[in-house]
Amino acid sequence: MKKAILHLSTIVALVAGVANASAATEETATTMVPSVEQCIRENAPKVEKAIASLTDAVDFLVNDVCAVQISEQMGALQQATMKKFYANQKKTCDEKKAAGKSTKVGAGQDSYDFCEMLGSEESTATEFTGWTLYGKQSSPQATALAAKLLLDLRLSHSNSRQSN
Repeated sequence: MKKAILHLSTIVALVAGVANASAATEETATTMVPSVEQCIRENAPKVEKAIASLTDAVDFLVNDVCAVQISEQMGALQQATMKKFYANQKKTCDEKKAAGKSTKVGAGQDSYDFCEMLGSEESTATEFTGWTLYGKQSSPQATALAAKLLLDLRLSHSNSRQSN
């Protein structure tokens, strides 16, 4: 039981570290891959005509119509973040080892070497990306583009009706 709790604490530490590593991939996060932008631009006019509520239209466009492209982008971003995190952790472990410091966590029979676990945890953690405990990740940039395009379409239709 204690080993499970220690392993869980390691996972929590990894998740917290990923948040810190995400700053390194911030530039990647602000760009949108062409397939996502293309999907949103091509489908926005159809969605705008079919769904009256602007909020529902944005949600449908981002979470359903273009979900595959967005999920692929977010998975790639998460994988890059995880790789950066593990590279930073490996560097820290190498520095501790070079300085002759212990890399063990815990005490007695419940102790383990976090640095030895790093290789196996890395391959597992980078395989399952693009999802959180709460479901698919969405892209704020994709949502913003969808909202802007749908709003522009609504306004252009509204303006064309008023001028007739």
